[in-house]
Amino acid sequence: MFNRIRADIRRVADQERTVLSKVGAILFNLGFHAVLFYRLSHWLHTHHLGALAAVVSYWSAVFTGAQISARATIGKGLIIYHPNGHVIGATAVIGDYCTLTQGNMIGQRRGGGDRPTIGDYLYAGAGAKILGDIKIGNRVRVAANSVVFHSLPDDASVIGVPAKKISHNG
Repeated sequence: MFNRIRADIRRVADQERTVLSKVGAILFNLGFHAVLFYRLSHWLHTHHLGALAAVVSYWSAVFTGAQISARATIGKGLIIYHPNGHVIGATAVIGDYCTLTQGNMIGQRRGGGDRPTIGDYLYAGAGAKILGDIKIGNRVRVAANSVVFHSLPDDASVIGVPAKKISHNG
């Protein structure tokens, strides 16, 4: 858990130029706080403290506006911009160094655990939705307000509802 938190801190701080702005980003960035709350609730959940994990998740949603399930699996270095309205479901699996912008939804399309599995370095534009039992490759870019229902290969860029591939390998 602490290695992932260090990677989260490093990724947030690396985006700022001065020491003061790095400290400010760590202390006042609600997206970073949403990730920290998730890390704590996930740790509690994996150590069989589900009720306490639910309390932490609830207060995270109240404080940051992002609903991130303690049962989700999220890699290190996650960045969330403007966390209000984010929903990451209990069955989602997200890789390392992903970037989520405003109002993303990642989760089930239907009940029964049909979860998306997302590779490393995803960029999801504002309002993008990734839903269902699909696999998203590494270095994928999802345009704003796109809805992804189908699996995507590495290095793909998609746009639209439903999302259509506009670029692959550059």
